[in-house]
Amino acid sequence: MTAERGRIALTAWLPEGTIPAAVRVARQASARPQTAGGPPFAWHNRDALSALLGPHGFEVEIADDAIAFTAASAAGDLDVELGNHPLWFAERERIEPVRDTILAVLEEGNEDPDAFRATSRYVIATAARS
Repeated sequence: MTAERGRIALTAWLPEGTIPAAVRVARQASARPQTAGGPPFAWHNRDALSALLGPHGFEVEIADDAIAFTAASAAGDLDVELGNHPLWFAERERIEPVRDTILAVLEEGNEDPDAFRATSRYVIATAARS
């Protein structure tokens, strides 16, 4: 039996920008042998979500937003991520060898000449079936 009404809400980072570029370096460094499968699902893309959820009667809406990550410096931001963020912390041993590469990505994308700021865009997706 399928519910007649329903709502799904999710957020997803857009893959462009300084923070996603730094995360890509970290993920590549911590990569394990892959099992079968393709690229990650485009949770940020309205068309991809509509193709996934539309056959189940959902109408998808997307709203863009952004958040700025700030710190006293790019190195300070990286230290916080390595010490606290689950992905970075769990894979710290594999990420540490590429720390300078990640730091260079953060410094190159820094938006604040006196400190560190990197603005990341994301979407809020809602899918509703009425």
